[in-house]
Amino acid sequence: MPLPYRIVLSQIAVGLVFACLVGAWSPEDGKGALLGVVSLGIPKAWFAWRAEAAKSGGALLVSGVTRFCLEAVLVAVVIWRLEPPPVGFLGAIVIIQISQLFGGIYKEK
Repeated sequence: MPLPYRIVLSQIAVGLVFACLVGAWSPEDGKGALLGVVSLGIPKAWFAWRAEAAKSGGALLVSGVTRFCLEAVLVAVVIWRLEPPPVGFLGAIVIIQISQLFGGIYKEK
């Protein structure tokens, strides 16, 4: 499996584990955490797909900026329309973004 896909799958897995743990504490916060995972997981999965197909640095940069904009729009729409509990929602976003820092530990075989 290519590296971008492994990184995104690990981020989504970390987010889902967080959602399960928070959901055991408070079901409402667990739903908020799931919304956070979905609102970041979709753009990250799209970016992994585009990063694997990118032929140049410019195409990768455009895909990265597009991913950032999609994440911002999805987070704003979820907050505006669904009003998730902030502990679960923002906690999942923070955990997923922190797990991105550890993406560099994966080695290509």
